[in-house]
Amino acid sequence: MATKTKKIAKKKRLGWHFLPDTMQLTNLDNRKAAVGKTLSIPAKQTPNCCFVGMHASDLPHQAAQFNKGPVLCRVEVWGNVDTRGNDKFCGRHRRVLWAHEITAKDATQLAKRLHQRFDPTSGIAISSFLKLAASMATDLFDRVILELAERKGLNAGGKVRVVPVKPPFDVKALLGQLMQRVIRTETDIMRDVGDFYHFDNGAGGDLFRDVVDAALATDKVIVVDGFTSDGRSGYVLRGRRR
Repeated sequence: MATKTKKIAKKKRLGWHFLPDTMQLTNLDNRKAAVGKTLSIPAKQTPNCCFVGMHASDLPHQAAQFNKGPVLCRVEVWGNVDTRGNDKFCGRHRRVLWAHEITAKDATQLAKRLHQRFDPTSGIAISSFLKLAASMATDLFDRVILELAERKGLNAGGKVRVVPVKPPFDVKALLGQLMQRVIRTETDIMRDVGDFYHFDNGAGGDLFRDVVDAALATDKVIVVDGFTSDGRSGYVLRGRRR
């Protein structure tokens, strides 16, 4: 009797990724990416966020913070996908589905939409501008990047549909975001909750107390009673330095 081979579906996850204008990978990997081309890590390696793997991010502003370059890519990642990163995930394989190099003209237009300023004669790298812009206006940055991508043919033919997805709110995951900042006020924390997660807006105060309780339960953060930058009293979450 013949043995049936079980087929394992390749679950592909859509993401965003930036590359240099040469389309050459960074981190000592000199291979070149191209639309339609699949790049993979060696078979003997296991995807591990931040260390090994073909990385991508769920949202454009998350991808921009890594300052890789001006080429915006819509990618798909698959093969032992590791999702432990707060702002990225990785897998064994990554394929570029669409790419567009953000020019100085694009950056100038983006800056206007974001109520920011970009001077193409200043010498600042476009990738550095994108990193700064993404950190200052996350949701708006994502919207204008999506609009730019669609104008440049991302969804031509309906092959790649862009649907921004935010995961359910998770206190531990949010604390991972807070670790990246030195001082966090209640307003900052709730803004991050809205940027990264879906949550019930009516539960803001309760959510903040949950975050504070979780912070107190770890030795990575200390919570002190302090004042916000505008003089209002409130909690300040300060990263513990070691």
